[in-house]
Amino acid sequence: MPNLIDFDWLWEVTGFEMTQTEAVFEIMQTILYGVRSQDCPESIKRYGVCPDMRFSQMPAYSDLGLTDEQLNGLVDYVYSLTGANHDAGAVENISGLTGICVECHGDEGGGYKAFGGPDLSDDIWLFGDSREQVLDFITKAVLLGVQH
Repeated sequence: MPNLIDFDWLWEVTGFEMTQTEAVFEIMQTILYGVRSQDCPESIKRYGVCPDMRFSQMPAYSDLGLTDEQLNGLVDYVYSLTGANHDAGAVENISGLTGICVECHGDEGGGYKAFGGPDLSDDIWLFGDSREQVLDFITKAVLLGVQH
C-alpha cells in the first residue's frame, strides 16, 4: 500500500504543486480509474483494460538469464543511486546492464513519472530496503508492487 503523505507520487505528480489543476487531475485519474482496475465496463475497455487506468510493470530480471552476480550487482547499483553503502566494484562490473533500469527510472534513478517509475535516488522505499527485499524485487515480475 502506498504512503500518501510522503510526497513520493507516481504518474506526473510531485506532491509540491498541489494547487495546480494538472496535479489535481492526475490524482483524480488514479482515484477514478484505479491501478490495475478489473471493474471497467466492457463497453469502454480497450485491449482488455480501462483506457484511463494506471499501469506499470517491473519485469523479472531473472528471466533475462542474468547470473546471481549480475543480479546482486543491480542491487548495489540501486543502493548507489540512493547514496547508501554499496560495492562500487559490483556496480562497475554490471555497468552495461544499468540501461535496463533507465527506461522507467531515468538516467539518475529519479523515476520516469509518465510510466509510473518510482524514484530510486531518494530514501523512500516502496517494498523494503534490505538487500534481500531489493534482490527479490529485481528478480521477480512485479505488477505495481503485487509480486507474482
